Amino acid sequence: MRRLLPIVALLGLILSALAAAALVSQARAQTRGLDLGAPLNRPIIYGLNIHLLNAPDQSAQLDRIAAAGFVWVRQPFDWQTTDRAATDALVAAIARRHLHLVAVLTGGRPPDPAAFADFAAQFAARYGNQIDAYQIWDEPNIELGWSGPPSATRYARLLQAAYTAIHAADPGATVLLAGLAPTIETGPKNISDVLYLRQLYELGAGPYFDAAAGKPYGFNASPYDRAVDPNMLNFSRLILLREEMIAHGDSGKFLWGSNFGWNTRPSIWGHVSAEQQAQYSQQAYDRAANEWPWAGPLFLQMPDPSLPADDPQWGFAIPDLRVVTGSFSTALKPGHYAAQDLTAYAIFFDGAWQFSDLGADIPQNGPATITFNFIGADLALTLRRADYRAYLFVTLDGRPANALPTDSSGQAYVILTSPDLQPRTDTIPLATGLAPGPHIAVIRADRGWDQWAIVAVTVGPSAARPDIRLPLAAATLAALASLIGLIISFPRIHRSHLHQHASAVSFIVHRLQSLNDFTQTLLTAAAAALLWASAWLTWGNDLAQTARKYGDTAPLLLTLLTAGLFYYSPFLILTLISLILLFSLFCLRPELALPLIALAAPFYLLPRPLWDRAFSMVEVFTVLAVAATLLRLIPTLPHSHT
Repeated sequence: MRRLLPIVALLGLILSALAAAALVSQARAQTRGLDLGAPLNRPIIYGLNIHLLNAPDQSAQLDRIAAAGFVWVRQPFDWQTTDRAATDALVAAIARRHLHLVAVLTGGRPPDPAAFADFAAQFAARYGNQIDAYQIWDEPNIELGWSGPPSATRYARLLQAAYTAIHAADPGATVLLAGLAPTIETGPKNISDVLYLRQLYELGAGPYFDAAAGKPYGFNASPYDRAVDPNMLNFSRLILLREEMIAHGDSGKFLWGSNFGWNTRPSIWGHVSAEQQAQYSQQAYDRAANEWPWAGPLFLQMPDPSLPADDPQWGFAIPDLRVVTGSFSTALKPGHYAAQDLTAYAIFFDGAWQFSDLGADIPQNGPATITFNFIGADLALTLRRADYRAYLFVTLDGRPANALPTDSSGQAYVILTSPDLQPRTDTIPLATGLAPGPHIAVIRADRGWDQWAIVAVTVGPSAARPDIRLPLAAATLAALASLIGLIISFPRIHRSHLHQHASAVSFIVHRLQSLNDFTQTLLTAAAAALLWASAWLTWGNDLAQTARKYGDTAPLLLTLLTAGLFYYSPFLILTLISLILLFSLFCLRPELALPLIALAAPFYLLPRPLWDRAFSMVEVFTVLAVAATLLRLIPTLPHSHT
């Protein structure tokens, strides 16, 4: 029995460590995308793609869009064939309804950058007072959008020329990167949107767009499918583009969704029911609004009567706009907002507040209150503090703000006097850990005029972050107990017996020793190939898909209970068998690992995902080889007697 104690302790230590690692990994996977920056002054995100340039029912369609609650419309304009009179009429009609227009400047074939820049400059000069944003081309990363093999180099030249021309004619314009089509291909006909964006940054194109744009179509998955993988197409793919922006120091820009949605017709783009389409569209807006403070406007598809009945766009079109917009909210969404621009949102300033580039200034006389609805888990104010006496009193949902001290009367307050009496700008948390959903904030100022004290408001993402503290503590305690048991039991064991505890491996190694060198080498190569193929089919599919079936909470519990063990499937069984066989062969002949590692090295950049990590065969072979070598050394350790 005593001889079993170290084995049990070692097994407990390994399982506890795996459980802790899996818990942390799953928590990171579920919160991926929440903490990727919050650019200043997030725009309202509700948008619709339209094709109304020559539509006979143009006015009725625009009335329908405005009545449904959409704020943005996105309309393409061909740089060679667009009719000026028709454009004048459409742009004016959109402006009359107080809709924001994104003009997509595109065409049939990639133009000469200079000629395209001339068109863009004239377009911006003519419509600059009515157009909010210009988008340079559409889907240049695929052959269909670029009318030929895509080239990031050529598009970067086009983008630079157009950006410079537009900003010269309309300095306040927002110039958008083209909406990149979602694809996992790497060329030559189509290039992954993630890879294409990386290429643009490497070419130095970052300074020539004010916001990036992707197309996070949902395909068959719900918008709450949190799998993020370069080889997977879903709504969460937008996170990969955002991470690419962060990696290249572009966190101050928003990432728009030029197209998104779900298809109701059988197609390679996936297929959902009409009810699912409406539900998923609502949920996508909710998730982007509440979890991604870096997300700009996202555009659904409006039916285009001019298209033939079999056009794929009909599958993405939303027939009843009000079904989607029923969940739209005017509450302040997660993001970072300059005080002088807060009047553009549903915020009520009671009193004679003044606004400038410095922020908002507290009224000297009369009421001085700010009231607004917001959706978020946290709320903070950026304040200009100095040597003056003033206070802010804050309530959240009628109660004192939970991150502030309270006075003798129970009021939560902020002191605007700086601690060192020197001018400074501080961000003060008002509330943290709020429940998901809408909240009402009321901020009342007591003195502080002529100080421009209110600089900005920040709302934190509203998402349920998994609380893994208790299970993680349990796993840590289990690991500690196992370690203590291992330490206590170790001196009682003859070290030469350790090799015998690995009886399964020892048995296999003993059988393999009877084979000749050529057979052993051939068997090693076959085991490696089996491991490679089965892992390719298992790690990237079975595990991820099984975990996604059960939402967000279940994988955490399941991971803890299984301590990181794999789910069974035919391919997984092959993976486990090949792992054991390969490990046994490495124990017998460690030198066989070296050519395998060298063979796998060229494929190092093609890892397979396992939870939110990815492992290449180079790493797997190396770990197996090191473990086998260490196991071979155990019998050579000095013996001790109990």
